[in-house]
Amino acid sequence: MQTNPELAAFLPQLQTAFAKEMLLIDFGCGNGTQTLFSAQHFIQVMGVDVSSAAIAQARTRTQTHQPTFQILDATCAEEAEAI
Repeated sequence: MQTNPELAAFLPQLQTAFAKEMLLIDFGCGNGTQTLFSAQHFIQVMGVDVSSAAIAQARTRTQTHQPTFQILDATCAEEAEAI
């Protein structure tokens, strides 16, 4: 089980603000630390980052289908809309 004290402090607010069934997107996820923690508390979590190296590293940290990680340049409207 992943631990993340910083995000854990905000977990109650996140759980209030977002329905558990909704897709939670971690923009700028980097190596996926917060994304992995979030996946323990939400049904669908996706980490996105512009860095292909960061996404590659994040993908090595999970062995399940949840969370997912995707390269995304959020300044590109087409890529952002695809999500």
